[in-house]
Amino acid sequence: MNSMAIVGAGGFVGTRLLETLVLEGATDFCAVIRGYHSQARFSRLGSAVTVRMADATKLDELVRAFEGFEVVVNLVSGEAGNIAKSTEIIYQACLDAGVKRLIHISSAVVYGMVESEEIYDDSPPVGGLWSPYAIAKADSEIFLRERSGRSSLQISVLRPSLVWGPRSVWTLLVARDLLNQTAYLVGDGGGICNTIYLDNLVSCILTCKNHLGDSSGFFNVSDEETVTWRDFYGSLAPHFKYDMDHIQKVPGDKFRPTLKVRLDELKTSALYMRIKECIPQEKRTLIKAWLKGKLERRNKEISSTGESQPSASVTRLMWELQSTRRKLPNTKFERHFAYEPTVSFEEGTTRTIKWLDFIGMC
Repeated sequence: MNSMAIVGAGGFVGTRLLETLVLEGATDFCAVIRGYHSQARFSRLGSAVTVRMADATKLDELVRAFEGFEVVVNLVSGEAGNIAKSTEIIYQACLDAGVKRLIHISSAVVYGMVESEEIYDDSPPVGGLWSPYAIAKADSEIFLRERSGRSSLQISVLRPSLVWGPRSVWTLLVARDLLNQTAYLVGDGGGICNTIYLDNLVSCILTCKNHLGDSSGFFNVSDEETVTWRDFYGSLAPHFKYDMDHIQKVPGDKFRPTLKVRLDELKTSALYMRIKECIPQEKRTLIKAWLKGKLERRNKEISSTGESQPSASVTRLMWELQSTRRKLPNTKFERHFAYEPTVSFEEGTTRTIKWLDFIGMC
């Protein structure tokens, strides 16, 4: 299988996938994007990339975009509310266009904090997820699982966790915290950071795409090494002359959200969005002013009591990620596709630091 259409090609992973294909001299692929603005990240590749326009929520547009291609890669992200919907439509478009293989990029967030030792590649998503993104990814997996094997379409679900490396939001987050002296570790920092270097994920996608046999199945994909969060922060700390012995420690027994974090979480809830639509703009402005004043008063109270003001803003997502105590197994993918990760953690760190230097974060 050679020809491939990439939906969501303008995103972080999609751009690197396009770059890799161009560097390898491939020509039998296309980027499927919603609008010309999505070309910004890969516009430097010029005519080497064929582009087809299609909205991932419109079946007729996707069918036209997929015609003539054997493989479709689903890298659509965006708002959580559109993830499950677009997955369903992409699946149907693959059937209607005669696509042979769908490679769907899911996420390890469907397993939450990976608390159970009985979670493997074929395990369904866990219940009780709170993040809209995690819920949407879980719903997408459930939808595809129910349809796997029902038709000639091979469905391959790849489940990466924390994708790091140049241009990664996680790399930038860690770099920013180290640079601003606001880095923190949950507990002793021994939580497992289920990393996958960007080029390793791209390699997994291409390995799955080029596989001559049946590629159907659900697969965890990750780096070879078991990396702790102390390892992850520590790998970049020397670049910023940051002493890891002085990193702030956050209790690991329970997540303790600040008022700001509570408000930020509230803003992403469906209830908040419904209420917001019912409140006139003038009243919204007054409420925002009141909340801002409350935060400022709280900060003054902390200062007046002689307490040191927290330097780290601990989010629920990061607290849970750092509290993970188990590396998701990736042996199924390696055995099924005879695959070995192409970039080691050490090499990935070297490349990442060079990129941080390039963008001026030093």
